[in-house]
Amino acid sequence: MKGESGKMFEIGEYIVYGVKGVCRIEDITHIDISGADKDRLYYVLAPVGDGSGRIYAPTDNQKITMRKVISREEADQLIEDMPKIEQLWCRMTGRERRDTRRQ
Repeated sequence: MKGESGKMFEIGEYIVYGVKGVCRIEDITHIDISGADKDRLYYVLAPVGDGSGRIYAPTDNQKITMRKVISREEADQLIEDMPKIEQLWCRMTGRERRDTRRQ
């Protein structure tokens, strides 16, 4: 998957991978695993805090969000800007939201 800037991530970068959390990109390669498309490129991800775990994520995956980890300065700026960010409000009732999710 390409990052928000439109380019692929690079080996050694830290990303946030879906709900798994922060991962380090260890490799970008074709994998030889039963059932995997051998022509497809995969990120080999090492979840931070799990020394033995590995995730193989297709580089063109559009289902799971991957984004760069923000810097300390970017996080501080976001916290500072939060009071200025307009709150989003959903005008649907609980039943309308539920019915929309079922569609």
